[in-house]
Amino acid sequence: MSHGNVEVFVNYLTANTGYGAAACYELLAHAFGHERVFRDCVSMRPGERYPQAIRQTLEEARILLVLIGPDWLAEDPDSGWRLVDREDDWVRRTLERDIPVVQVLLEGARPVEAAELAPDIARLAHGQATHVTHRAFGDDVRRLADKITELVLCSAGTRARMSSRSSSGHRRSSTAPSREW
Repeated sequence: MSHGNVEVFVNYLTANTGYGAAACYELLAHAFGHERVFRDCVSMRPGERYPQAIRQTLEEARILLVLIGPDWLAEDPDSGWRLVDREDDWVRRTLERDIPVVQVLLEGARPVEAAELAPDIARLAHGQATHVTHRAFGDDVRRLADKITELVLCSAGTRARMSSRSSSGHRRSSTAPSREW
């Protein structure tokens, strides 16, 4: 099943960023529409096959947000491995597609460095990063939504759709482009 209009794919580790992923998704979905933001556990339909839906949605997405909590690179206590080092880990697999990647650093997490990652996913370390904290959560996510709009989603068709959404009470970007996040 196609998710058709997905433009923002939210990538996260449940144990490390579950609530942050849920809250970021809700605010971004409010800004762009639920059909344009993908988070596996709410965007997939009952009965959909996980691997197939994830791969197909990644092919449609225009930007990948990687939510990183303070313990994102910690070892899994059950296996002794970092999840991102497992080749079958879905967070790792989503990094295979060559689309813009933004590290969303939750609650004091630091940017991931290339030396901490396997060579095939080290490009994560070279993407822009932005901080999202519980104290300024709404403002931080709105700033992230504005940057997504400015840098990635502002094709003529997306602008027209977002303009029509903003006239129905949804938020639209109003900040000037900048290089800083």
